[in-house]
Amino acid sequence: MVPECETELIIENPLGFHVRPVQRFAELAQLFNGDVEVEIEGRSASGKSVMGLMSLGGRYGSSMKIKTRGEDANQALHI
Repeated sequence: MVPECETELIIENPLGFHVRPVQRFAELAQLFNGDVEVEIEGRSASGKSVMGLMSLGGRYGSSMKIKTRGEDANQALHI
């Protein structure tokens, strides 16, 4: 069985989940072997894809769910 972890948070940055935080998130997600998935307002994308994350349009106050799968799932979730 592949380990899975999940957490949910609220985007508190007044500018939302914009270019710089998205780029940094994707950079960090790429350090892990497992899958990282981000869901915002019912839409999801790979946490390793800058374009995918940008397409989610995370605005201030939006709910963001992060799901990780793989041997390093717990570590990936707590970066």
